[in-house]
Amino acid sequence: MNWAALGDVLPQALAMALSPIPIVLVILVLVSPRARTCGPAFAAGWLAALFTLTALAFAMAELMAGRGSFIESFPLYGY
Repeated sequence: MNWAALGDVLPQALAMALSPIPIVLVILVLVSPRARTCGPAFAAGWLAALFTLTALAFAMAELMAGRGSFIESFPLYGY
């Protein structure tokens, strides 16, 4: 795993996670009548989406840099 790339992406991920939009959405979910069931489901879905998008961005960065495991399958890149 390339820790330097993760360190470059982490501040952007934190900024996205702490932006005002999810904070407003959390407040709206928590004041809803079904807050006990919707709150944890919203948090789990939000974290799963953040993890998925971060993993996809990291995988794409690895492929674009030529260090991905899929690159060896394509001889036209000349590696």
